[in-house]
Amino acid sequence: ANGVAGGISKPSGEGIADLYAALYDGTSCIGRNGLSNICNLKGDRCKFSLGCDGVRDIDYMNHNSESPHTMSWARSKCGDSVHCKGHVYSEAVWSLYKRELPAIGYDDLTALELTTYLLYKAADNVVFWYTENGSAPNGGCGGNSGYKAFLVADDNDGNVNNGTPHMTAIYNAFLKQEIACNDVVVRDTGCADSPERAPSVNAVSGDKRVTLTWTEVNNARSYDVMRAEGGCEKGKVKVANVQSGTGNLRLLTDTGLKNGFEYCYLIVPKGASASCYGKVSTKIQVTPGVSELPVTPPPTPVPTPRPTPRPTPRPTLIPTPRPTFRPTPVPTSLPTPIPTPRPTPIPTNPPTPNPSVQPTPIPTVPPTPIPTNTPTPNPTVRPTPIPTSPPFGSSATVCDTAAAEKIFRLDL
Repeated sequence: ANGVAGGISKPSGEGIADLYAALYDGTSCIGRNGLSNICNLKGDRCKFSLGCDGVRDIDYMNHNSESPHTMSWARSKCGDSVHCKGHVYSEAVWSLYKRELPAIGYDDLTALELTTYLLYKAADNVVFWYTENGSAPNGGCGGNSGYKAFLVADDNDGNVNNGTPHMTAIYNAFLKQEIACNDVVVRDTGCADSPERAPSVNAVSGDKRVTLTWTEVNNARSYDVMRAEGGCEKGKVKVANVQSGTGNLRLLTDTGLKNGFEYCYLIVPKGASASCYGKVSTKIQVTPGVSELPVTPPPTPVPTPRPTPRPTPRPTLIPTPRPTFRPTPVPTSLPTPIPTPRPTPIPTNPPTPNPSVQPTPIPTVPPTPIPTNTPTPNPTVRPTPIPTSPPFGSSATVCDTAAAEKIFRLDL
């Protein structure tokens, strides 16, 4: 249905029903747990190996052709089938979520939340999703077409002629189905200073309530608090929009909940406009119940436990092992081997051989021949010839020939 004309959007209202179900359940397979092998779009069967057991699949890549089912295709194939005609624009929106937004840097969870936001805001203003007899690929040039409604939902300043934050992604998704329009220049503007990162979320359960705290993000102007019931894989509703402020944390208490029932939360940081999405937080599951732990309402006591445990383990663990192990082996190993080997070999070896060998031959040989043969003439005759010359013939030995001969005889 649409809120402009108060009726069913043309040419088919079935596509929007498929989109609401697909984005809520997180799957492109429609009417699951149906009859086997029933997913067949006018001869283009679904790839059953991918696990779709429903009646339709709005992701064209899950069909055998792997090609978009365009406005021209629908004109020749669909006839009066409203489900077949609805495939044309439901495939465009699913492609926006799964292909075009990730192509410009969005992770899957953020792309899902942004696509859901744009769809719910745009669909209420659609009269004709596309013109059946339009000129391909510009079947979305009607005044209240699906393509133009998405641009208005994405716009940040009330003037789509100067671009929108995600205009390129929207244009490419609708162009593949031949339901875009080339009446304005395609350009992305308006979200230059988007939130820089995902917030970190903490949840505390209480009696029929959940208290959420999350970190502030640079460039975030506000935060959408999204909640799903029955698990994190289901679609979410916005329960609050919390404005950014001073301090490092934001806080919200969600009340009126059911004890023992599981809820899932995530935080969406927003920039200068509602469509300027930052990266959404991770999903956090919590089950309310009567608890002895009190829920802290103000944001001030919440940040105190977080910064204290982080700096404590880092300075204590790192310096402790380094000084204890390094100085211990250095002094014990160096002085021990140096003094022990040197003094032992030096005093034992040299003194032992020297006194035993040298004094023995000197006193035994010379004193034996001297006192026995010549006790008297040796002191008077020998001092004269010994210092002058040996008995080897020179001019000095001729003068004392008789004396020499006498001595020679005495010796004999």
